[in-house]
Amino acid sequence: VIDIRNTLVRETMTTIGPNGEGLITGPIEDHSITIDGQTTDIIAAQPDEVTFETSGVTSNTSGQSEVVLSYQGEPLWTGVADSWGYHVSTLEVTQKDVWVPITLQVFGVEPQEMMRVSLTPTEGQEIEPTDILVSGAEAMMPVSIAQLRTAKLGPQQFFVDVKRGAD
Repeated sequence: VIDIRNTLVRETMTTIGPNGEGLITGPIEDHSITIDGQTTDIIAAQPDEVTFETSGVTSNTSGQSEVVLSYQGEPLWTGVADSWGYHVSTLEVTQKDVWVPITLQVFGVEPQEMMRVSLTPTEGQEIEPTDILVSGAEAMMPVSIAQLRTAKLGPQQFFVDVKRGAD
C-alpha cells in the first residue's frame, strides 16, 4: 500500500514479480519509480523491495495515482496508489480571546468515507472540539470543524493529525 498524502510520499514498496522473483536487478541507478509521471528519488533497494520518496505530487480528484517501476526506461510493474490530502486552516487572530473557526477541506476521498481529525493546541491556545469525525462529503468544500481562541495575536500554528477511517 502506497499512501500519497498532501503531495508527499516516503514509502517502501515490495517488488516481487509474478513468479516470486525480486524485480530490482542490476544497479539502483538503472531503476526509476514515477507517480503520475513524476520521478521519485530511490533511497534504497534490494531485489524484493525499494524505498523511495518525493514531494509535490500533483493532487487529483480521482483519489488514485499511477505508480510505475521501470528498469532502464522499460516498465516492470504498474499499479495504482491512493492519493489524497487535506487542508486545515484558521483565520489570523486579530482580537484576544475571541473564537475563530478552524476549517477543513479534503480531496481524493469518497463521499461516504469517514476521517478522524485530531487538533492539538500549542501553548496559550484553546481548541474546541479537539477530536472530530467528518465524512468526505462534508469536507469536500471547506467546512468549519472546530474553533480556536488565544490571547496571542497573528497567524496561529497548532498540531493536526488526519486519518482515514473512523477508527
